[in-house]
Amino acid sequence: MSQSAKAFAIAQKLFGVSLPSPHQSGGKILRRKLAGDKLTNYYPEGIERHVRKFFPDYKSAEESRRLVKLAQLRRRGKGPPPKGAGKRSKKR
Repeated sequence: MSQSAKAFAIAQKLFGVSLPSPHQSGGKILRRKLAGDKLTNYYPEGIERHVRKFFPDYKSAEESRRLVKLAQLRRRGKGPPPKGAGKRSKKR
């Protein structure tokens, strides 16, 4: 056994260094800082929940658009069926 092989074997025992392999180990990604807190705090918290405490019939812009579209679909007969009146319940 050569001198460098002996040194590598000792280093392997001490530091837990594994033999190089053709597969990527993922160590580069694991060394990065965790970004979870930054990602969760990127968008501010919505105000709808707090506003609804004081104004129960408050509708956000997205919700009012959704309700208008749903009303249009219902007028054309394309809206969702009433609860318990889907295809599956008619089979029985």
